[in-house]
Formats: sequence, C-alpha cells, structure tokens
Amino acid sequence: MATTVQRDPVGSISGFVIVLLVFIFGSFIPAPLWVRLAVLAVATLLAVKGGVSGLDVITLGFVLFMIGGSLISGAYTATTDAADLEEPIPVPSGYGFELDPRSTNLEHLYRSGSMPLEQAPSAAVEVVDHYVDALVPEWTVIERDDRPPDLAMVTLREGDSSRGISIFVGVVEPFGRPAFLDLRIQALLCREGVLGLGSDEVSCTTAPISGLVGYPGGEPVVPSPHPSPGPLHEPVPVPPGYGFQLWTSSALVHEYQSTVPISLRETRDARLSVLAYYRRVLDDWTVMGRDNVNLLVKAPGSTDGLAISVTESGMVLNLYIQSITCLDDGWCSWRPMP
Repeated sequence: MATTVQRDPVGSISGFVIVLLVFIFGSFIPAPLWVRLAVLAVATLLAVKGGVSGLDVITLGFVLFMIGGSLISGAYTATTDAADLEEPIPVPSGYGFELDPRSTNLEHLYRSGSMPLEQAPSAAVEVVDHYVDALVPEWTVIERDDRPPDLAMVTLREGDSSRGISIFVGVVEPFGRPAFLDLRIQALLCREGVLGLGSDEVSCTTAPISGLVGYPGGEPVVPSPHPSPGPLHEPVPVPPGYGFQLWTSSALVHEYQSTVPISLRETRDARLSVLAYYRRVLDDWTVMGRDNVNLLVKAPGSTDGLAISVTESGMVLNLYIQSITCLDDGWCSWRPMP
C-alpha cells in the first residue's frame, strides 16, 4: 500500500519565518558566518521535513540566495583586504603638521599649526599640490576636487597596482581662534572595471583592513623626510652683458632684471644664452631637468640644487635663481615660478 507524506504547515511556516528574520535582520547581528548558516540549516529542515510545498519553495529560494551571497561576500572581503597605510612621502614642511593620536593604520590624521583664516584656503591647495607634484607620474591622479575656501582633496593610484591613497585637507576655523588645516591620509583599494564601469575606468574605495591598529602617541612608519633647501648661495655671478640688477630677494629666491636694452627679436636668443651660460659654468653640476625656460641642477655630492628660470617681459629679461633640494632619484623640491 502506498504511503502518503503528512504535510506539516507549522514547520513550513516556522522555517519561512526564521529565514525571513535572518534575511531582514542578519546584517544587524554581529554573529559569525557559521552561526548564520547553522540557523538557516535548522530553518530548512523545519520547512521540508513534511515535504516541499509552495511556501517551502520560497523558503529554499531565500536560503540559497543568502548562502550564495555570504560566500561571495566572504570571498570578496578576503581578496580586497587593504594593506596597512604607508605614506609614500612625508607631510609637507612649513605648516607645523602633527600626528593626531586618533590615527590608525587605515587613516593618518594630522593637524597643522595656527594660521590666518585668509591664508588657510590657499594653504590647503598647496598641501594637495605637494603630493601631486611629488608623486606624479609614478602615481596617477584619479580624482581631484578643490572647493575653496573649505577644502581640497585628491585621490591617487600607484601605477597599475591596487594601492591607492586619498589626501583630504580641510580648513578648520575654531570660534574666536586662528584657523588650522585638517589633513587626512587614507588607504584605498583601486580596481578597474568595477560596478559596471568601463574597462578603462578606475574605482578607488575604502576597504576592510586586517587588525585595525591605533597610534596613540606613536608614529606611523614613513620614509625619511626629504631635506629642505637651505639659504640661497649663488655659486657663480650672473651672466655678463645684460646688466642684470637685483630686483627682489629672499632667503631662497633672488630675482634679477636686465638693464641693457634688448630688441624684441633678440630676447628669445638672449634667454637661451643665459641658460646656456649656467650650463657651461656649472658643468660639474648634475642637470636634473631643463626646458627653454628652466634649468634644474644639483651640486656634486650634495642635495643642494638650483632652479634657474629666465622669462621675457617686452625687452627685459627676468632671471630667477631659487634654492632647491634634489635627490639622486630625480626628485627636486621645485615648482615653476608663478
């Protein structure tokens, strides 16, 4: 005689309710993955022990969906766990940045010294420029956003790797006190073709980091700071024949203007002649970079360097000589004169 399976509507309903509750509230409960899978297994047994009905099909669908999602999520997290943040260069000097004890191995927080409020917006942009100028082209700018007078930020990716960082500089104006800069450097993961983007698009996002570690009173590991340029000492006199007279000077920059009349036709040749003069008389210095306006040279056996720039203003030559620092790897603390 054939036997019939007895339906168990209570079990079907109980299993469905348990699965539904796990689906809705599971993300809010800090339980290990194996606990959730065990609960789903019990719910499945309750639902199907008396046979599979229409409600049981829905229950099983929810179970398969959640198990698959959990496994995919676990695999995704395992493959996107971020490495500890290592700053590629030190924070810029001259702003009095100090590490905040709330920093972690995911994000380093710095606070600058006090400054006038009207100076802070341009200082925020200068800090972002410091990172862009020093890291590009080895790093690629993925996104930059300057929003004066409140903040400036940039996202960078190292080559074609997954390593990325974000630099955020905010202007803080405490009530009744001088302003300061809030600098935040965060580790990012960069990938191509994510979330439906084209294959040539790059997305840099935050990601879980193994063993979040704080730095209360400690310092993250960063490269040794680049030396700062010292006071400007010109090794040779300005080129003769143009009547160069000192126009303005500071500890790091000397600016000259020619006084001997030069025709408009001759100014370009005169500019190139001045640059050639410095290349000739500083022949034992290493040329770190040059074009038709600028010449960057490094003293032998030293990090001391000079940035020599020549521009034209009508029939007058403007000669700028700036003290800079240059390292053997080709990095120089130089930006073109405004």
